[in-house]
Amino acid sequence: MSGASSSSPSSSPAGSTSTLPSSVPSPELKNLTLDAVSVSDEDRAEAARMKDLANKAFINHDFTTAARLYSEAIEKNPNEPTLWCNRAYARMKLEEYGYALTDATHAIQLDSRYVKAYYRRATCYMQILKPQSAVADFRKILALEPQNATVRAQMVSTQKLIRKIEFEKAIEVEGEKSPVDRCYEIIAEGGCDVDKAYTGPQLVLEDGKYGITYEFIKAMIQWFKDGKTLPKRYVWEIVLGAHEHFSKSASLVNVDLQNGVTCDVIGDVHGQFYDMLHLFSLTGEPNEKHYLLMNGDLVDRGSWSIEVILTAFAFKWLYPNYMFINRGNHEAKEMNRTYGFEGEAKHKHGEQSYKLFAHVFTTLPLATLLNATKPPVTNGKPDAILSPQGLKRYFVVHGGLFSKDQVTLDDISKIDRIGRQPGQEGLMCELLWTDPQDAPGRGPSKRGVGIAFGPDVTRRWCTLNGVSGIIRSHEVRQDGYQVEHDGLCTTVFSAPNYVDQAGNKGAYIRIDSAGTQQYFQYDAVPHPAMKPMAYVQGGLGSMMMILLLDKFATHTSPPCAKGMDKTKSKLAAFFDNDEEESSFPQKPVDDAKVSQYTAGKVRKSRREREQEAAEAKRREEEANAAKAYAEFIDAFEGDDVGRKKSGVNFVKSSTESKTAYTPLDKTAFERQNQGSAVHRSPSPSPNTVPKPKGKRAMDAFLEEIKKDQAEREAKYSRHAQGHGRSVTALAAYEGQSGSKDRGDPQTSNVFVANLPPHVTEQTLGQFFARTGPVGSVKVMWPRTDSTVGPGAEMTASRRTKNTGLSGFVSYMKRKDAERALREFDGFDWGGSILRVGWSKAVPIAAKPLYGPQIHGHIEEEEAVTDTFIRAVAAEVKGHDTSYEETLHEREQNNPKFAFLLLKDHHRHAYYRSLVESKDPLEPEFDDEASTILYSTDSAEESERERVRKTVLGRLARRRFESMLRALSGKRGEIARCMAFSLEHAEAAHEVADIIVASLLVDGTPVPRKVARLHLICDILHNSAASVPSAWKFRLEFQSRLGIVFDHLANIYHSFPGRITAETFKKQITAVVDIWEDWIVFPPDFTAELRQRLDGVVKDIPSSKADETSHVEPKNMENVTSRFKASTFRLATDYTAADGANHSRSDDGEPMDVASDLDGEIVHDVDGESVGDIDGVLLNEDVDGEPLDDDLDGVPLADYVDGEPMQGDVDGVPIDEDVDGMPIDNVNDIG
Repeated sequence: MSGASSSSPSSSPAGSTSTLPSSVPSPELKNLTLDAVSVSDEDRAEAARMKDLANKAFINHDFTTAARLYSEAIEKNPNEPTLWCNRAYARMKLEEYGYALTDATHAIQLDSRYVKAYYRRATCYMQILKPQSAVADFRKILALEPQNATVRAQMVSTQKLIRKIEFEKAIEVEGEKSPVDRCYEIIAEGGCDVDKAYTGPQLVLEDGKYGITYEFIKAMIQWFKDGKTLPKRYVWEIVLGAHEHFSKSASLVNVDLQNGVTCDVIGDVHGQFYDMLHLFSLTGEPNEKHYLLMNGDLVDRGSWSIEVILTAFAFKWLYPNYMFINRGNHEAKEMNRTYGFEGEAKHKHGEQSYKLFAHVFTTLPLATLLNATKPPVTNGKPDAILSPQGLKRYFVVHGGLFSKDQVTLDDISKIDRIGRQPGQEGLMCELLWTDPQDAPGRGPSKRGVGIAFGPDVTRRWCTLNGVSGIIRSHEVRQDGYQVEHDGLCTTVFSAPNYVDQAGNKGAYIRIDSAGTQQYFQYDAVPHPAMKPMAYVQGGLGSMMMILLLDKFATHTSPPCAKGMDKTKSKLAAFFDNDEEESSFPQKPVDDAKVSQYTAGKVRKSRREREQEAAEAKRREEEANAAKAYAEFIDAFEGDDVGRKKSGVNFVKSSTESKTAYTPLDKTAFERQNQGSAVHRSPSPSPNTVPKPKGKRAMDAFLEEIKKDQAEREAKYSRHAQGHGRSVTALAAYEGQSGSKDRGDPQTSNVFVANLPPHVTEQTLGQFFARTGPVGSVKVMWPRTDSTVGPGAEMTASRRTKNTGLSGFVSYMKRKDAERALREFDGFDWGGSILRVGWSKAVPIAAKPLYGPQIHGHIEEEEAVTDTFIRAVAAEVKGHDTSYEETLHEREQNNPKFAFLLLKDHHRHAYYRSLVESKDPLEPEFDDEASTILYSTDSAEESERERVRKTVLGRLARRRFESMLRALSGKRGEIARCMAFSLEHAEAAHEVADIIVASLLVDGTPVPRKVARLHLICDILHNSAASVPSAWKFRLEFQSRLGIVFDHLANIYHSFPGRITAETFKKQITAVVDIWEDWIVFPPDFTAELRQRLDGVVKDIPSSKADETSHVEPKNMENVTSRFKASTFRLATDYTAADGANHSRSDDGEPMDVASDLDGEIVHDVDGESVGDIDGVLLNEDVDGEPLDDDLDGVPLADYVDGEPMQGDVDGVPIDEDVDGMPIDNVNDIG
């Protein structure tokens, strides 16, 4: 850190003059017209030489020198459009978009077909927030190059932006509540409370109001450094707390620096949170003897803008008299939309939070006047401009001065700023946007917004208002600050290594009570690996990032360069500088033509010459296409082999330059093949291999459309046939969201589409009142007026078809509406599949119109069902007391076992009564009951309407249990069970309990247990499917699998034969291996399952565990099995049974190599060849077909997820869909 104690111009860094903006038009060009000017050969040659030097400077990213050299070349040859276009690009790199726009316009006037000039001008229009003008230039480019997909995509993106802006303006309502009032309203309604699970920094709550402390700010900063976000309520409280002070301030804030008080002026921070923390460590935090003044542009470009603005606002809330913040040009909606803050705010804290930020930005003061209170120290220097009281004072503003004289401090103080955006002109715009220039007077803004003001303008204004100097920000300075205009104007910039590329220092200015200035510099600090502008959305953001990264690419390679390669390769061609094109372009003469001249002139007919010319043209086109294709492949694959460095691309990434491809018109192509070889690739040789002909993009697009249509028909065909509607109509309802949904997170109004035709408002209200009190309902009835005119018959015929009604349901509370959205979206009501989405908020009724039939709150479904409790009790009861202690220790952090762990749990008494009962406890799952499957009938459909989606109906449960009893390991049977589970995923906890209970039945044959474990594996494989609530299965099974593996461990240790036991263990561990490969569960959980399968007991604080851990191993045959042999039949016990007469009564018989299952000999269990069991070869699988692959779906040729499955599920062909996904392609689900 360095310091200087003077405000004279000599205190500015010596090298800072080299960082001045380049491009003030030279005096020789002021009166230059674009009419054709006679240019001598000497001037043309000199212009070409200057251009080559400028191109080299550009390649080295010395854009200031490049712009100056292009200007000198233009003075020599103003008729050359490439010079104007290249200078426009250099000025774009310097962010002088106003000058660049003028240069691009000159290039277009000289060459009306100059594509790059149009593109660069369009980019300038986008940068100065004139997207309509940019669209006009994009259209001109497409008229010249209709096949240019890059420009077309940019135009579409820009048009979407324009429509979005127009739509936002159209829906604005006069007199609508401000975001501040709306947030207060939501808080009062209890719609933004802090989650009870939140464990981060806590605001102080006193008398029902939140307050802030210094300890909270320090904890919040650490919370941010840990990569976490605050709750939305705390964000609102901080912003609202700062807003109370901003809204009371004038547009010009006066700050008196009393004796012993200093104030640090901080320039642009731009979302660089970690650099700001380093800056605060240098300046110190605000207090009564030390003020901080942040001079605008706290947000955008950097990717921690939320953290920066919340920290600044928190200090303002805590220290309102010591912390001051000015508004910058980036505290505006248009800039936030383009440079990332809007996307970041919405991503981290939602739409309403962004609206709150945007409104509070309008309350920030526009400028601050720092007033010294002690006489100045002259030190023999020229007299400074002083206030009427003879003291120094400094005008601190983000941008600069005005387009007219006689603007006073009082005029600034009276600016009506709250709720207003800066716009493109006026005092507010000029305060935030203008820049200083070296030339006297005023000039056009290099940015295209505001003006540029000279030293004489600065002196006149300071003299008029008694101001000793202007302190501004708004521009990058390599040394962090720069003193200009004879010491009257100082620029300070506080974002070191700007956008991770500039390599500049940061700086701040300290002013004491006598008005003495000191300048301090600092370097950037490391930060987490997140690229700048990470939250910018759309193609526009990509364009901005390319300009930023290329501008500063000489310092370091951008961390996001690899991610930007594809976009840059498409856009780079429009940003390449053009070489000089000669008046008479010469094509290279090939050797074949030269050899003909050596042998004498050969006379050819006209037809032969035409054929040769056509053939030569064809070869040239093929060669160009092959070269372009190779460049295209290189650009996307990063292959640099055999590539020559091309000067046309001023896109540099540390050590390499990549050639980019974009289609060129004829003029551009001829221009490319002229000029210096340093910057142009040589023409391709005639014998270049032609590009192989591939599939057309249109063919691929048509195939994609056909595939989507086939999937849509397969998804909706069953419902369409059953409900008498077309597939198209059902598909339309699938993506239908709330009417006029504005994304309001607090609305309690839902939109319901596809209602049954017989619905009334009363039945609609009563139906949706199941989830909570309903304030109002409305059914949108179809129009009944007669239709006349063209198309009347078609309209009438459509009206006769049942397309479904729609309506609105307004709940009294938001949480009830959220529950309705979960419960009823996709619900089948009277043959109509409901589509439920959010709608715009409406006034809430004074009292509910419809209420639930059961008064009081609707209880959530039980976390643990009786099925699971009985299954656990049966397992515990079959062991000794040590097993319960072991289970207690293993599941101490599992909430599913709270009934076992907590004596005060409301289900603990029920569990103890089951365990301590002297009567034998029958298994919860009856494995000996009927296995007859029945088709889904109207009774079960009716049951689904009456029962909540989160509960499994009695009929559905009975059908699922029958399917589990019949499960033998065949892929079709497992698929049916898996399909049923996904269809009832909302009741995942109950489905999981049933499966687990079936696994814990002692008398179940081992093959059936393994098959049920495979069912769990299949369900987990598809838990990531786009099926509602399918994700729940992973959590449900994770909390239950521990006791399942304890049970499997007992089976494993019960086998007398080692080979048989290891075979069984291999079947189970294969499933665990699959879960590890899929990363279904955390590694420590799968490791615990392996330990439990081995019977390992760890960390058991009991003497019995200690004793068993030191027991010497004995012969396996002499060890008493820990398994309940009294009830479970061992897999190796031989029972002479006739396999041909096998029936359902065989269930529960011990499995043996001579026994069979379903009439077929069982030769393996887990689908893999295991050689032999006790000396008997196993050659086939469970269902008599060889399994070629393993179980983990890579690929599963003969398992559930790969082959079409024959048969049906409840009368419906199995090749239909499961919740919209074809069952014959279940891999696509997982």
